Amino acid sequence: MVNQLKKLIHNERGQAVSEFAVVMPILIMFIVGGLLLGIITYNQIIVVTAANQAARTGAAATAEEGSTTWEASTEARQTADNTLSFAAGGDCASVNPTESGSDFVVEVRCYYNVPLPFLSNGGSFQLKHKSEYRIFD
Repeated sequence: MVNQLKKLIHNERGQAVSEFAVVMPILIMFIVGGLLLGIITYNQIIVVTAANQAARTGAAATAEEGSTTWEASTEARQTADNTLSFAAGGDCASVNPTESGSDFVVEVRCYYNVPLPFLSNGGSFQLKHKSEYRIFD
């Protein structure tokens, strides 16, 4: 009887399964967190690119002979909207092109919701970028 009790105490079968059960949720959290961070970074790059390209287009359109600020703003907004179409979700309704002295300024704002309810802001955050290009006549 004592020998059977000693065997039972030193039996390590199932140890790997229990360790896997403890480690797996943490591993999944790291993987999902990495994917979300990658998506957010990708979307930030798209927002920066959209603002830069729109400001560049607006500055070039403003420098053209006979073009108006309204036409340059429309071209800049269309350029930003085309670039933002590559973003992964989000509400990118705010593209504000303006002419400020000898600069053409574009500000792009996008709102994203990440499905993480434990965040303090409910998983909602804003990506924005402001880009300026000099208008050369």
